[in-house]
Amino acid sequence: MIQLIINNEIEKIAEDYKKEFLNKCEADIRKNLNSLIVKLDITNAEYAIKKDYIEAILSKLEAIIILKPNEMKSEFLNFNLPSNDTSFYKSIVDALLYKKVRKEYFIKSLKNLEINCCAYCHTQGTYVVNEYYKRNHKPHKKGELKKPKAFFELDHYYPKSKYPFLCVSFYNLIPICSSCNKAKKDKTIDFDFYIESKSLIQNFKFTLSKGCVAKYIATKNKNDIIVEISHPNKKILKNFDERFSLNLKYNEYKDIVEELIYKEIKFNQIYLDSISNILNNTSLNKTIVKRIIYGNYSEKDESLKRPLAKFYQEISEDIKSLKLK
Repeated sequence: MIQLIINNEIEKIAEDYKKEFLNKCEADIRKNLNSLIVKLDITNAEYAIKKDYIEAILSKLEAIIILKPNEMKSEFLNFNLPSNDTSFYKSIVDALLYKKVRKEYFIKSLKNLEINCCAYCHTQGTYVVNEYYKRNHKPHKKGELKKPKAFFELDHYYPKSKYPFLCVSFYNLIPICSSCNKAKKDKTIDFDFYIESKSLIQNFKFTLSKGCVAKYIATKNKNDIIVEISHPNKKILKNFDERFSLNLKYNEYKDIVEELIYKEIKFNQIYLDSISNILNNTSLNKTIVKRIIYGNYSEKDESLKRPLAKFYQEISEDIKSLKLK
């Protein structure tokens, strides 16, 4: 629902991912791919196409891992794809050690990106949790860090069932929840999570239906609250809503809207200043103080740090625009 502009920080995270992955796995990947070439059936009509396909991956391996979105699109022209041979495609995914990426190498990247909610629905968490040994367990000692645990699923913008050579490409890996992953399956959706320019930004937006807040204040019936979702491209909005049931999901958060309405009505500036002063006296930084008062992350650049943060921010803005006080 939010697009990330590829900046220097994200490029560094991608580069670090590539370096660690290739430093530990490149030899095995090349061995696997060369082994696939040896195992190809020379008598098969697609022998030459499959051999060229694997050799192209071998020659461009380092570049493939950090292909940016526009480069992925152009790179398709250089890959003569075999017919939809599922066993061949699966063998490419296995050879590129995607399972290791999923269980180990991308986990660090996600932690560094601070993406803690599903990139598609924003309602569920996508967390990486550090776990420590509780007792001495040779060769490990009590308090030593275990491998981080991942509580998320990875979607491929370009499905690995159709574009296996992109299965470990950093910018093709999108952290999402299991619900959205099941809903998307191996379909391609018209939403670029990573973009290379501000001019390409097309984010979803949450608002409340016109007149519903006034009606709710009069009736105190939360069913009068109606959450609406918009997007500059109606086709993308329709596709997302059909695929991920966004309107159904977000209209289940009427209780949150209720709380935000009463905060806006009852919490005048003097009251907010007094709370802020009390919290500031506890040596908390201003960001945490705002989060405590607000109930979630309040800055737009923090929208991926917690589920529903974007929803809180935009619904609050919409309520404030009504000038209820």
